[in-house]
Amino acid sequence: MDARKSHHPIEQLGYAPPAPWYCRSRFLMRIVVVMFVIVGAVILWKRGPAIDARMRLNRLQSRCMEFDWRNGWGSTKGKPSAPIPQWTQFYLAMSGTAQKSDGMLFLGTMRSPSGNERLVAVDCCWSASSSRPSVLLRAHVCIPGSMLRNPRWAGKNTSSDGAIPIDSPSLKFAALDPLARDHLIIKTGGDVIIDGWLQDNDDLIFELRSDPTPPPPATSAPSP
Repeated sequence: MDARKSHHPIEQLGYAPPAPWYCRSRFLMRIVVVMFVIVGAVILWKRGPAIDARMRLNRLQSRCMEFDWRNGWGSTKGKPSAPIPQWTQFYLAMSGTAQKSDGMLFLGTMRSPSGNERLVAVDCCWSASSSRPSVLLRAHVCIPGSMLRNPRWAGKNTSSDGAIPIDSPSLKFAALDPLARDHLIIKTGGDVIIDGWLQDNDDLIFELRSDPTPPPPATSAPSP
């Protein structure tokens, strides 16, 4: 008996139409990459000089913070110490003018009692207005910069009592207290010793003493 033939038509397989151009993932990826390249190029073109200047400042800042003072630096009346190149370049880049000074007494990193790290420089200016030698100490405290922020001055403080009378006309480069990184010790060549204390408000306070034992840290009024 012959097999009964089916009269149902054979279904044809259909395929979905191709995706439009804006839905193709590879094309979209290329568009995104091109857009990122264009945006990056525009940002670099506009911000490039500022980024380059910040990187240069940060390099100079690092050299100052890592400065090793144990190389015979110091200041003597009438014979100023040689300028510290790192600080000279950094100060000029930060302030736009060259620093006028009779000698550097300290350059390096200090930490406030609460642990804030600061770049600190101390220089001096000798006073000739008195028959007794006297010196004005100037502190420059800088908040370190980063890849996203420029270094900035926290303040420029002078000795609170004005010119400090010194019996000996020589000052030695300051030593950082190994037990307290907020404390500087400046020897004058005589019986007087000058202490410098970094405060949490970024003030550097100078105090005179004759006792070789350092006094307790100075306190400052809270910042407004």
